[in-house]
Amino acid sequence: MPAPDPAAMHRPGTTDVLVVAGLDATDQAVAAMGLQCDLPDAAVVRLVVDAAAGQVRWAVSDLTGTVEEDGQDVEHPCLSCAMREAILPTLVRLAGTGRWGTLVVSLPPSAEPLPIALGLARAHLADGRRVADLLTLRSVITVVSCDDVCGGVFDDPLLEELGLAMVEDDRRSYGEVLVNQIELADAVVVVQDTLDESDSALLDHLRRPDSRVYLGLSSFSAGAQLSARGFDVQVAQGFVDPRRRRPTGAEPAGGLQTLRLRTWRPFHPGRLQQRLEDLGSGELRGRGAFWLPGRPGTAIAWEASGGQLSIGSIGGWDDADRMTNLVVTTDDETAVVVREAFEDAVMTEAEMLTARDRWLGRRDGFEDWLGEEGASDVA
Repeated sequence: MPAPDPAAMHRPGTTDVLVVAGLDATDQAVAAMGLQCDLPDAAVVRLVVDAAAGQVRWAVSDLTGTVEEDGQDVEHPCLSCAMREAILPTLVRLAGTGRWGTLVVSLPPSAEPLPIALGLARAHLADGRRVADLLTLRSVITVVSCDDVCGGVFDDPLLEELGLAMVEDDRRSYGEVLVNQIELADAVVVVQDTLDESDSALLDHLRRPDSRVYLGLSSFSAGAQLSARGFDVQVAQGFVDPRRRRPTGAEPAGGLQTLRLRTWRPFHPGRLQQRLEDLGSGELRGRGAFWLPGRPGTAIAWEASGGQLSIGSIGGWDDADRMTNLVVTTDDETAVVVREAFEDAVMTEAEMLTARDRWLGRRDGFEDWLGEEGASDVA
């Protein structure tokens, strides 16, 4: 277990922050209002990133009504630029008024909470001040609907098809964003009052073991509880690090299970390409990392959700063991196919005897995903 992140501890003189994520602006607004009603000294900051206008806009309200509506041009309307240029400076300015003890920040629909969590914990302002000396992230809250859970995680429409794209070239799928929001949350708020067995099981297989599920958006009021929690960005980031992926510990239920497919051996490049569809598409959520025999020093992330598979280099293995390690949540029938495909795609021990001579410095067919790689990649 990593040491506690100092940003998870409240610092005297700082303003608390609660972050609300989701894929429906109305649902997020209701959740933010529930938090505000439980925290009379709170203000809600609703954020909108307008890609067409190249602008971030915000509206600030408290129990007295709307306090401020404004906006700012940004160099590029991606969340990272918006965070650095407009969002974090605005939150610091609002905190500096001393008017509120808590800022409830409602992210733009489809925004993932990791950038703001990292920004609040580690970013510096243009004048050199540390954001964490002024603001303390207490909790991340993700709002979902029953329709989002099994249907959303395993669904494949692109955000741009649903009018939820944050920038012009946003190629993320609905399911991809949903799982990223769920996995980073301290609290998952379900709009409906009940969940069926499959939806409840899927949430348990995806969310952090230390998170909590709240049923019923209309009755959601846990501001004081979540403000007292404290968000540890190091623990949260470690949970989603592809090199360290592991099951949540949830038991099979509702026709769903989570496989942990793990070996010290790499994938065989040719057989992996042949089995990509079986391993990474369909109704499943797959996450983890792997390596290829010609790229032993490169950790390659594996992210499958919403019918899409993303593969890409994340640098070296750092202090993690070099492994081919996939964690796959799916139904019982698909699990059989996935396990078989994994075992087929992994190199055999006999193949490992000649792997170095066979693959180092030679093309492996993954250049479009990972770029050219040569013998300099030897670990």
